[in-house]
Amino acid sequence: AAAVVGLAAHPIDPASRELLTELLGGADRTLQIEALRAIRKIPTGEFDMELNVALTDAMSPVLRKPDAELTDDDRDLAEQLVRTLKATGHGVPPKLEQRQSSRPADLDGWRQTLKQPADAAAGRRVFFHSASASCYRCHTVSGRGGRIGPELSKVAGTLSPEKLVQSIIEPSAEIAPQFAVWTFVLDSGKSHSGLILRQDQDGTLEIGTADGEIVALDTSAIDERVAQKTSLMPNELVDQLTVREFRDLIAYLQTLK
Repeated sequence: AAAVVGLAAHPIDPASRELLTELLGGADRTLQIEALRAIRKIPTGEFDMELNVALTDAMSPVLRKPDAELTDDDRDLAEQLVRTLKATGHGVPPKLEQRQSSRPADLDGWRQTLKQPADAAAGRRVFFHSASASCYRCHTVSGRGGRIGPELSKVAGTLSPEKLVQSIIEPSAEIAPQFAVWTFVLDSGKSHSGLILRQDQDGTLEIGTADGEIVALDTSAIDERVAQKTSLMPNELVDQLTVREFRDLIAYLQTLK
């Protein structure tokens, strides 16, 4: 499963697409889910008949089951399938959309999801997946990842599960001063927003953007600096996660002590 996450970090070539097609049609649900995440990165025009058939076959068991027999696993698979179909430009059967996991409407609702089973190993894969929330682009864990947001190797020692949930659902609720976001307006008219990472004596200012990129600015070209009241982490980050992925991600973060 971890190898499929690594494969998804690169452009999907024909050999990789063939492997993902095989995994999607296999009986191992964990590998099936990882294959679904990975193929979100395949452009619609590059889907061949075998992959389209595998997608249809993966939907069939969820669509055929009576409502009363649907399990949490079935609803998670439905949610994964809907996301993959939408990401790759395919139509989504209305019945499949109706069979997704119910999404909480508020912070308390998301906290309640933690009462259900979760898999920390799966959450680690979500954290480092390039076709999911891509937490690793900004955050470092044990030396791996970006250096824009807070280092998370021991986050469970400082934040409770409830605070971890809030940090994802309401990222702007509490912002430490060192992670304040600034917008820099240049004399060219362009603007850049991000966290200040470093300012050198040679007049270079480095900022980290919401995309996980580091941008170097010439301080002499900055006309205006404006402090922002929102976090660099987007409020809609949770929209990139299924309900199961959210639970698994929190379970993984809770292991970082």
